[in-house]
Amino acid sequence: MMSPHDAVFAPIVGMSGDEIPFTRLVHMEKDAHQCKYHLYPSPWLSGAAEAGLPSPLSILGDVTTGAAARHGRPDHQRVVTEALRVDVLRPHADDLVMSAHQTWSDDRRAIAQGTIEDAASGVAVGHVIARIVLLDARRPGSKVIAPSELRIEHARPPDVRNLLAEQPAAHTGGPGHSFSWLVGTTGALGNSYGFMHGGAIAALCDIGLDRLRRIPDQGLVGAVVQSVTLDFFAPVLLTGTAHLTAQLVQNGGNRAEAVIGIGNDDREVGAVACYRLRQVPS
Repeated sequence: MMSPHDAVFAPIVGMSGDEIPFTRLVHMEKDAHQCKYHLYPSPWLSGAAEAGLPSPLSILGDVTTGAAARHGRPDHQRVVTEALRVDVLRPHADDLVMSAHQTWSDDRRAIAQGTIEDAASGVAVGHVIARIVLLDARRPGSKVIAPSELRIEHARPPDVRNLLAEQPAAHTGGPGHSFSWLVGTTGALGNSYGFMHGGAIAALCDIGLDRLRRIPDQGLVGAVVQSVTLDFFAPVLLTGTAHLTAQLVQNGGNRAEAVIGIGNDDREVGAVACYRLRQVPS
């Protein structure tokens, strides 16, 4: 499942390109029942945690639950995340540790879950549960393609901190509840199948939420994320641009729900992130 390369730790399925490693391995432990990873997000993700966005938890959760589902299986089996839920228990820094174990599986899918802790204090900051598809690399159509082999642009896109500060390149307003925009994509955001890495999807959806949250008339200014559920429906291709949509679907009392979708155009959505937020009294 995992392959270290120049201090970069990335899943064989979901492997980032060399330009943007999503995580750096600090320490790893495995036993018969669980996998434990101490991972540190890459500089590309800087700014996400301090903005109260959950993508560092999502990426660590994706890596570690995938490793737990892959643990003990034959070499020809691969894993890819189909759905991921992250519950944010408290604010977190970048230095995180997660232990995960498989709770159920058959010959096609597995469920794995675990708790994320702050590496310094040992305090739990998040909980993750994932539904994972099991693939047989020997079957036709399972060939893994390295991002470097794709005939696409591999220039490094702006860091998350810079993306958070940008205004949308293309914007269409909805009736006070939705908007959409285009974001540049390159092979640096790719996984080992040649489409967008789940970590990049999580980070870009977070940026969409942040933009929605900063619009004054949405009533989300200052709201904190309680949970995010990511559903991966189809590959997001690295064709130069990705289309994102952000919509506030519910806002009442001190709770709100927002949905961010990402795909290659406004008709086909590859992944959806559903956020539940809570208003914090000022």
